[in-house]
Amino acid sequence: MIARPHAAPSLSDVADLLTQDAYERPALVGPEVLADWTTQFVAQLAVPGAQYIGMSVGGGPMLDHVVDLDTRSFATLVPDGEGGFLVRQGGPKRLWDGVEESIGAWRNAGAPPQTQFGLTVTPNRQRVWLGSPAGPGWDLPD
Repeated sequence: MIARPHAAPSLSDVADLLTQDAYERPALVGPEVLADWTTQFVAQLAVPGAQYIGMSVGGGPMLDHVVDLDTRSFATLVPDGEGGFLVRQGGPKRLWDGVEESIGAWRNAGAPPQTQFGLTVTPNRQRVWLGSPAGPGWDLPD
């Protein structure tokens, strides 16, 4: 994910979060989407309070995690052994569901460059949109 305006969470806080009960399903997109600048931007629009962390838990393999300590939500991507990934999500927000929906909307629009995004700011709302204000969009937090 793109740089956050605050310090990274402590690894002990993240490790505690990752031990929560979670829902697991096949991932529609894997962690490779976080390697491209534009795709990172689109993913961050879906989960603006989240951070990407690559870490091992309990001495296991290095895995890709997206965590939001404010909401106590997380998504962990685990190789499925067949070239894809499983996503394990816990907490009140399904972070990776949001990432996949956001990337899907962007891809359905033809995966345009960042120059095709715009921003509308009103006293009550900040919204990033794609193509035009009527196109796919994401509300930013206050």
